[in-house]
Amino acid sequence: MVRACASAAREVATARGERDWVPGREPVFPVETPDDTAPGTVWLTSTDEEDTTWLVASRDFPRSVPYARLTPGVRAGTVTVALAATDAGSEVTVTYDMTPLTPEAAEALDAFAFAADYGRNPSPPTWLERPCPSTFR
Repeated sequence: MVRACASAAREVATARGERDWVPGREPVFPVETPDDTAPGTVWLTSTDEEDTTWLVASRDFPRSVPYARLTPGVRAGTVTVALAATDAGSEVTVTYDMTPLTPEAAEALDAFAFAADYGRNPSPPTWLERPCPSTFR
């Protein structure tokens, strides 16, 4: 969880916004879209190890954006980015509900969950945690 101004928190919850804090993230949109949080929007991400297809499942701004994601032969599930208003701005919480598709993927998900419990996975950038002007909350 990270505390952030609502305007910055919304940006973190987008495919394009992740470029600012996920190393090497460069989403590819099969069909260009001006709003990458529109339900039904699809994009692709790639690493040296795997390719993932993402889909915006729904949108309830300013509260949440749930995404479906499929990494063929590895894992499938949802990632939900939730925003909660606070006196200082917003709290951003990311929830993963993933199903491994192989025994090896199950081990990797267990390692990911362990690392998440101890703060070792990528997280939104610390520049989000700056004070918010009242007009941007």
